Order: sequence, then C-alpha cells, then structure tokens
Amino acid sequence: MFESKLPFSVNTCSITSSPEKFVCINIECSEIKDQSFGCYECLIKKHKQIDQLHFEKIIEIPAFLSQIKQKSKQKNDILDKLIIDCDSKKKLVLQQIHELENFVNIDLLHQRLLQLFSTYLAKLQNEKDLIILAPDYSNQQHLKLLKFYHEDIEQYGKVITQSGIELQGEVDEILENYQIVSLQKFNKLKNQIEALKIQFNEQNQKFAQWEIQRERERQRESPFMQIVEQLKLPVIFVLSILLFLVIGHNLFYLNAQDFDSRLVLNQTQQEDLNINYTNQEYQTNYTKYTNQTSQANQTNQTSQTNQTNQDKQSKSQNTRNQQWLISEILENRRVEEFQNFTIIYDQSFNKTFTQDTYERIQKRVFWDKNDKLVCIGARENKNLRLIGCDLASEVFSITQDAYSARKSQNGEMYWYWVQSKSFGFSPNKNIALTNIDNEDLSSELRFSFGTSKNLEERRVGSQYGHKNTSQYNLVIYASKDNN
Repeated sequence: MFESKLPFSVNTCSITSSPEKFVCINIECSEIKDQSFGCYECLIKKHKQIDQLHFEKIIEIPAFLSQIKQKSKQKNDILDKLIIDCDSKKKLVLQQIHELENFVNIDLLHQRLLQLFSTYLAKLQNEKDLIILAPDYSNQQHLKLLKFYHEDIEQYGKVITQSGIELQGEVDEILENYQIVSLQKFNKLKNQIEALKIQFNEQNQKFAQWEIQRERERQRESPFMQIVEQLKLPVIFVLSILLFLVIGHNLFYLNAQDFDSRLVLNQTQQEDLNINYTNQEYQTNYTKYTNQTSQANQTNQTSQTNQTNQDKQSKSQNTRNQQWLISEILENRRVEEFQNFTIIYDQSFNKTFTQDTYERIQKRVFWDKNDKLVCIGARENKNLRLIGCDLASEVFSITQDAYSARKSQNGEMYWYWVQSKSFGFSPNKNIALTNIDNEDLSSELRFSFGTSKNLEERRVGSQYGHKNTSQYNLVIYASKDNN
C-alpha cells in the first residue's frame, strides 16, 4: 500500500519562503507543468494566470496521501476477501470431483481445475502486490497518484468480483462437459452389450432348432454318416464359442481406450453378461458330445496350447527387444525398427501442439493405467532423425523450471514438459527455455517442440526454426500391450 515517510519532507519556496506542501487534485491541472505542486501562494497565482481557480481542490500533501492510503486499504480488503473465497471454492470443488463416480480421467480433470484456480489466484495476488509496491509521493509520481486518488473503488470491486463469477462459470462448464462425455460413452457401451446379448440368444435358438432337425436326419442316414456328423457338431460348437469370445473382446477391451473398462465390466457383468455360465442349453449340448469326441477335442486343445506358447514366447521376445530403449536418445533410425510400437501421434511440424492435444495423447497412452515405453522425436520420410525413449511416467511429467530438466529415474537422460513453453529432452540437465531450448545450439542430441502457435519454436539437434525443421513430422510411439 502507499506509505509516506514520517515526518514528511517539505521544501521552502524560493519566492515566498512558504512551505511547498500543497497539491492541486484537479486532473487537468496535473497535466500542465509546474501547475500541481508548490506553496499555497504560488499555486493560487499560477491558477489565476490560466483562469482556472478552484480553491477547494488545493489541499495539503498529508491529506492527499491519507485519502490514497484509505483507498489502498479498501482495495486490499476486497482482494483479500476474493482470495479467501477462491481458495475455499478450490478445495470444495476438488473434494467433490473425487467423490463422483463414472468419471473419465479424473486425474486429468483435477489437474485442469487446479490450473484454472491457480491462474486466477495468481492474478489476484498480482493486483495486491501492485497496491503494496506503490511509490511514496514525489512530484514525478504525482499524476499516477492522482489517478489512483480519483479511482472509483466501488466500481473496481464490482469488476474484480465479476471475474470471480466468470471463474465459477468456467468451472461449472468443465464439470458439465466431463459428465456428459462420461455418460455418453457409458450408454454407448451398454447398448453394445444389449445388442450382443440379443444376438447371442438368437443364435442359441437357431442352434437348438438345427440340432433337432439334424437328429431326425441322422436317424435315416447310414452309421458311417452318423459318425461324420458327430465329429462336425463339436467343431461347430467350439468355433461359435471362439467367435463369441472374439466379439466380446473387441467390445470390452479395444473400446476401453476411451473408457475405464474395469468400471463398466464390474457394473454390467452381474446384470447383462451371465452368459458363459448361465446358459444351460449350451452346457447340455457340450456334455452330450464330450464322450463321443474326446480324441478330437484333445487334439484341438493340444494345437491351441502350442499356438498359445508360441504367442507368449513371441511377446516375451518383443518385450526384451524393447527394454534397451529405455532412457536412450537415438539418431537416424529406420521407421521399421519401431514396427512393434503403436503410433500415438504423427503430424507435421507445421501443426500447432495445444493443451487439448496433450490431454488426448496422455489419455491414449494411459488408457489401461500401464507405464508403457514411449518414444518422442522427429521423422523425415522413413528416417527417424532424432528420437528419445523412456517410460511414459517420465516423458509426460509436468515440470516448471525453465533452466533445469528433470533427470529420468531409468538412466542418463533428462526430460522437461513446461506447458506454457515447450517439451522435449536433452543429454544433461542444463536447458534454456526462452520458449524452446536454446542451450548448446551445436548439440545434436537435443529435441524441443513449442506449445504456442509460433512455428519458429522447433528444434531437432542443431537445426532450429521453421525454415530448418518444416520437413519433419512430430512422432510419438507407445509400446503395444503384451498382456
């Protein structure tokens, strides 16, 4: 807040020998040189010369500063109240979202709301700091002090309070949008389950009718044809079960990238999916033919077991082949070397990278809550010019320091993801984020990608700027699920 030194230093007028402790609080006079400050006699004389005499607006400096202090206190009280209210709302909203169910990516929602409240609180604190750091009275600062003297505190309170109302509106809109998206995805998946149940019942009825018809026909056929038919039925039965399992897998697990599949399965299995264990008609059919075709079933199971073992060995080998990439920076690698990875993002350097882009990518990577191996870099045609790999928890960790990157816990590699500036990696902790990393411009092992709309904020090794990097695509790979 504004404060004056005590006692107030007063100069003596060289003309009248009177103290120069008076000011004119008229704004028009303050814009005229030597018109707003001096001894009382000189101020009266100057005003008469320009035909602007207003005795009531010529006051002593201590009274002038006293009014400013009073208004400063009022503004400070308004800001203190808003800061306390905002902090209380933040705690209440964050507590409420953790109590809600059926929310997609609740951690991401928590982070977005926290950032919104933090930005608003920082704005209020900045307003408060400006009041506290206002200068003492001087002739040079008179115009600034005078504008503050005439400021309408009541109108200021209305404007700053309105910003708090707008903040609450933004919070309500975010919560509403997340609830609508979650409900839509839940209802969509539930409808798919209902359709699958109806389809299964229809196939079950057709199978029962077909069995009755074939039984009648077998009574008229030769013993040899009866044996052939007895072998066909179990094979058809097993194939139908496998087909059903494949359809179920696609619905419940592949769609789970956009929805927490475990939540949906827990809520719907008891109500809608008592299929494999409650259908007595299928169980009866299977028991009927088990004794007659045990040898054929045993051969089929042996084949499936061998195939499963081969698949597990192949997946295990792929996992071991990927482990060496953790916390590594690579140059000039072929795209084919990453064919066992899922392409999460592949867009030109000419496209901007927004906060929504970050949230969508994070959602795809962490859909199953596994800490996957993730690689980020620059691709030119079939060549990966520069790429860095690490576990997703290291790559997507938000950092704040513009001069020091975060060391990976898995090796000698450093990551940073500063939302308002850029993201990337470096071979050591030293970075210099004006926006992108400008540390050691000759280094070939530094990658930096800006998060603003400025296409100049790109760096691949020693190449930086839009002209030198426009040929590249930003690529993000994630290891495939080996479960």
